[in-house]
Amino acid sequence: MAGTRPRFITNFVKVARKDGKGLPNGDGWGFAAYLADGTILIKKKLEPIWESLEPLPRAPFLLHARRAEKLPKSLEHVHPHVCNGVILAHNGNVEVPRPSGLKLYRRTSSEALACYFGALLASGRELEEALETVSKTVKPKPSANFVAIVTSASKLVIFNYHTGDRYYVMWKKEGVYASEPLGEGWQPLSEDGAPVWEVVDLKPS
Repeated sequence: MAGTRPRFITNFVKVARKDGKGLPNGDGWGFAAYLADGTILIKKKLEPIWESLEPLPRAPFLLHARRAEKLPKSLEHVHPHVCNGVILAHNGNVEVPRPSGLKLYRRTSSEALACYFGALLASGRELEEALETVSKTVKPKPSANFVAIVTSASKLVIFNYHTGDRYYVMWKKEGVYASEPLGEGWQPLSEDGAPVWEVVDLKPS
């Protein structure tokens, strides 16, 4: 979930609890918020989000709650990942290219995706060019959905690329983007699976 201002949080937590079967697992949750002075607040917790959610700043944000997986109970596996100036949370699994000379952390495909996207930007590519490259080179297995804060550009990026499973459609409503519709009136970002992205300015108006 990401947006210009936290809202729909209650419905988001209900979905997370349903996906986690209500069990107090150690997957945890994390968020990043872009504050008015240009700084970024990042927090990660190992408790289920429905047990330990705290108020989010009224600021542009991204939020990720993990479902139970066969990974160690560790903050390393809690999103968002921070790499090469990109703060990224990802849903699904991906195959990320490994260009020669580019160091990508290999703990999870999500972290590799954050490092790869950040490395493209660090190499001098413009944001839209980097997103175009991601859409051509990253293979969704089954989903390359991600939300990211690009610190150098003060932008929020929402990316949706999947293989047709409706579970991996990203949805949007009133300046908020989520991995599931959180009620009525949500519109799909990429219903047919083709790579689609949107970029939101995070600088104060």
